[in-house]
Amino acid sequence: RSYNNTNTVNTSNVTNNTTNTTNTYVNNVMRGETESLAECSVCGRLLAKGSGEVYKCRVCGNFCCSLHFDREYNTCVSCAAPMRGKNKSTGNATDIYNEAHRLYKEEKNYTAAFAAFSKAADMGHAGARNWVGLCYERGHGVPKNYAEAAKHYAIASDMNEKYAQHNLGLCYYNGTGVAQNRTKAAELFSKSALQGHAGAKNWMGVCYERGHGVPQDYAEAARYYALAAEMNEKHGQNNLGVLYYNGKGVAQNKVKAAELFGKAAMQGHAVAQTWIGYCYEKGEGVPVDIPKSVYWYEQAALQNEKTGLKNLAICYETGRGVPKNMAKAKELYKKAADLGLESAKQRLDYLNKR
Repeated sequence: RSYNNTNTVNTSNVTNNTTNTTNTYVNNVMRGETESLAECSVCGRLLAKGSGEVYKCRVCGNFCCSLHFDREYNTCVSCAAPMRGKNKSTGNATDIYNEAHRLYKEEKNYTAAFAAFSKAADMGHAGARNWVGLCYERGHGVPKNYAEAAKHYAIASDMNEKYAQHNLGLCYYNGTGVAQNRTKAAELFSKSALQGHAGAKNWMGVCYERGHGVPQDYAEAARYYALAAEMNEKHGQNNLGVLYYNGKGVAQNKVKAAELFGKAAMQGHAVAQTWIGYCYEKGEGVPVDIPKSVYWYEQAALQNEKTGLKNLAICYETGRGVPKNMAKAKELYKKAADLGLESAKQRLDYLNKR
């Protein structure tokens, strides 16, 4: 049949692509030169919008006719986003970003999420641009590409997006996707930290503690770790705990150290779990409590934390808090040794020679 427009178009001509003029017109329709028609991205048929015979993907904007949608496709053929149900974005950058975030977090549909993040990013959404970088870094919905990740982080960072500044800082710190430059990394962490990014505050502490990109300054390290710890950032809590334990940048205070290790350990920080286990074993900052010590070593060992593995091995070797079990001790020493802990390797070698 024909549609009443300035130029009459016959759908059979469109479907069969009989002339270049018709093809051009179909493409023009998709560019929005008419508000009444939509082309199915599967079969190429022109259908009237609002007729109930065509569905529009609200992520990428492509159309699908009811025939193909109902019988063959329940997702967009272009971006794999669902074309029914929760797919309710209205087409502005923020709504597309929110839909992309839902696709990524809830549905684990990384292909569709990447397409939506890319669309929102191209519309100027800084957060979406950062997520495009994350997708490239993780290989979610797109082949892993660290250089592309860094490129997108840089674009978002230039838009003052704090998460991108943090992520780009990590790229420069580790030399991932860019040439290693810890001065640049510290600069980016600082910008992100000033905007309240807890992870960036912790990383500024790391830079000051190690003298990476900034002059070494334990007091400044402690200050940044404390800022991160106040935001319940587990790495900052653990790192500040280590400074209190050793009296670096702050007055030594093992009670405070144990308190911080405990907070980080409760959030699953493996090294902090080893530290609080050690505090309970030795009675440093907390009363001696061997069962609690073993418990925390076990939690750390479950995460393959090498020192936790070694300390738990000692418990099994000596029967401290657990029944003595030499086979279990050797197994744990081996795991720690395989992770590069030389003292565990030496102990295992000694036990095997006895």
